[in-house]
Amino acid sequence: SALPEVRARAMFGAHGLYQDEHFFGILDEGQLPRHSRLPVRILLLIIWFAWVYKILNGGNAEWGISAHALAEGQYANLFLHMFEHSSLVHIMFNSFVLYKFAVPLLSYLGEFPLNFLKLLVLLFLSGLAGSIVFLAINPFGITPMIGASGAICGLLGVSARLGDPHGTLLAVLSQKFRVRVSQFIIENLAFVLVVTLMLFIDGKEGGIAWEAHLGGFVAGMALAGWLVRQN
Repeated sequence: SALPEVRARAMFGAHGLYQDEHFFGILDEGQLPRHSRLPVRILLLIIWFAWVYKILNGGNAEWGISAHALAEGQYANLFLHMFEHSSLVHIMFNSFVLYKFAVPLLSYLGEFPLNFLKLLVLLFLSGLAGSIVFLAINPFGITPMIGASGAICGLLGVSARLGDPHGTLLAVLSQKFRVRVSQFIIENLAFVLVVTLMLFIDGKEGGIAWEAHLGGFVAGMALAGWLVRQN
């Protein structure tokens, strides 16, 4: 079958895993079957619709998750926070990363519609894990966390476990996997530092919920064994 070759080009391309052990390569979704792209595009449309809806209705982060929100009984925010974003830049960046990882990853999760259902489960559980870690580190916090970053980091966690185009998973204690985890941590720290500095210079509040990134990534790497179909 040509599918492993297509996946090799997409997930392990010229800037991908085989070249420098970096899982955040330039993923060529254009070489994948059209049906691999449509479900993710529909998901993105839902995310954008939710963002526009919030903008038109005040956009006051009422879907945000925090210890204070849970204390007030807003348990639905454990899920809804993934659909609310703080700005156009925020949702555009998350949409880009979601699309670039979710599309090629679908071919590792089986056939449609099972692979799309697995993707939704992965995003939901990773987002939930991100919320739990965020709440555990901020048990008395009142500043809400919003955005799909925790869920998206679940995609990165699964991608970091992929050892070849056939879906072979790297052992958690393997050197190659440890290198990828180190890259994820270093790049997240750099990202948090840059964004925090930019917000400080502009005199704005807020920041990056790195706790959600961590929780989502760990959830993704833990779920990889159940989600990925090995050929």
